[in-house]
Amino acid sequence: MLDVTSLDRPRVVRGALVPFADARNLYLARTYAFVAGGRDGLGIVNVERPETPVLERMFTDGGKIGDTNDVKIGMTNASQFAYVADGRNGLQVVQLFSPSDNPNYLGFSPTPTPRSCSCARARSTK
Repeated sequence: MLDVTSLDRPRVVRGALVPFADARNLYLARTYAFVAGGRDGLGIVNVERPETPVLERMFTDGGKIGDTNDVKIGMTNASQFAYVADGRNGLQVVQLFSPSDNPNYLGFSPTPTPRSCSCARARSTK
């Protein structure tokens, strides 16, 4: 683990490890690391205390996310989303929190409450 609290002085934190069988990439956002965990899905790691990172959960959306190569995080209004590149199932959008499901959504770093984000598909009018 690398503590980058002070970007001009990063430091190695010995012994701070969260094991993943197939981690492929990660995205840091405030006090969380979102890990593209390959066949294990999206890993959500609390890194608020760099000396003791904690795997809060793995999210696979019931097996719909199973070949995670990359993850990016974005905000829309008061909701946070993970855009997950899944090699078998394509782009998956995961809502990490919103005002309707997380009373702490206005905080600095709300605890993620991931759920599938169903997107409407345009129908052909032919």
